[in-house]
Amino acid sequence: MISSSVGGEFMSISPMPPYPGSDAGGQTAEDVEPKPPALHWALLLLIDLVTAAFAFQLSDTDGYASISSAEIVFTGNDGLRCHVLFIRTGAIYLAAQDESVWLGPVAAGSSGTVQHSYCSINGASSSTQGAGNVVTLNLAVQFTSMFAGSRVVVADVYSVNNSHAGNRQVATWSVPGTSPAVPSIVSVTPSSGKGSSQTFAFQLSDTDGYASISSAEIVFTGNDGLRCHVLFVRTGAIYLAAQDESAWLGPVVAGSSGTLQHSYCSVNAASSSTQGSGNVVTLNLMVQFTGAFAGSRIVVADVYSVNNGHPGNRQVATWTVP
Repeated sequence: MISSSVGGEFMSISPMPPYPGSDAGGQTAEDVEPKPPALHWALLLLIDLVTAAFAFQLSDTDGYASISSAEIVFTGNDGLRCHVLFIRTGAIYLAAQDESVWLGPVAAGSSGTVQHSYCSINGASSSTQGAGNVVTLNLAVQFTSMFAGSRVVVADVYSVNNSHAGNRQVATWSVPGTSPAVPSIVSVTPSSGKGSSQTFAFQLSDTDGYASISSAEIVFTGNDGLRCHVLFVRTGAIYLAAQDESAWLGPVVAGSSGTLQHSYCSVNAASSSTQGSGNVVTLNLMVQFTGAFAGSRIVVADVYSVNNGHPGNRQVATWTVP
């Protein structure tokens, strides 16, 4: 599903299920108690550019045993993430590349590694200790060339009563190598207009060639919150999010018979098409809107490469449904 960030701020540090053994879900602002713990700083201990050991000092005025956990995310403008969950007792988890589950745990100071295509956490080279009000986590991280580029480190720390300091940037880091190309949305035709049905031509580009484009998400929406949310896979499959966004309907294949629909819109596969050439994929998407979707609409889109790089959501067109 489409998510976004504002001004580079990391908007949701834990969209996933709670870690194993937890009986609570992700934290929200309403969970904050009068004495949230604090993350003082992240200090680089040892580097060889690709491998780094970061020392995070976590503090709680009620004593270090009142610290429950911390989440640490290495990320950047391309949306790639190395997302770590640390439990004060020493367990370290790594979020799967698609953020669907936690991998691990490994125990700090013990053998074992958790990894995916962007990074790995070495348990034996990591350590943790608590004294007074402070827990120190020495986290050994190795980044892959797929994670090359400028990175920020965003972190939050939680107490046993579920209060937390709030997400904030605590460090910056640069992973050497050639950063993966980020695809772009070149144009949408028409970029504005009015009508109950229209074939929209989306031009998607990747400097590594059109085959490096994986998918695109396109959302027709407005101030009333109604959405016609389409997922396009470069091989030709088209999905439509259910009206309540609970599931994907489809797929249908561009150029073949079939229709996806709900109360706000329908997508006609036979009247849609896709083709790739050079660096560009063109998607001709035939959409019909219903009277229930009448009003002023914007078209928001994002495009993804095969390495999960993406430019982020942006408005690419406006449309009025009569």
